[in-house]
Amino acid sequence: MASRRKKVLIVDDNQDAADSLAMLVKLKGHEAFVAYDAETGLEVAHKSTPDVILHDINLPHMSGYEAVHRLRRDKKLESTTFVALTAFATTDDRKRALSEGFDLHMSKPVEFNELYRILDNVRV
Repeated sequence: MASRRKKVLIVDDNQDAADSLAMLVKLKGHEAFVAYDAETGLEVAHKSTPDVILHDINLPHMSGYEAVHRLRRDKKLESTTFVALTAFATTDDRKRALSEGFDLHMSKPVEFNELYRILDNVRV
């Protein structure tokens, strides 16, 4: 069964990676927004109210952890699913991402099937 069209925000300072993920999201019929830093990600998230936010952890100026804390305070994003998108992939890294406020953890490089499974399973 095809999943409902979702709004997905990708926050990653690696512009090529972010743009590539956005293309993959669009190929599955979803709407994609991209921000290349956490500050812009906060603004785009508030304006677009995405269903899913794929957020890099290791960003300059504001980490993904700090960003997810701020995003969680935005009432417009109460039903948003937050996915840590990071090269930090140890068991401790996964536990930290979840304890810091992310719902899911996805390791880089992103496996397409995992991305599509997450998008298919997110309830909106």
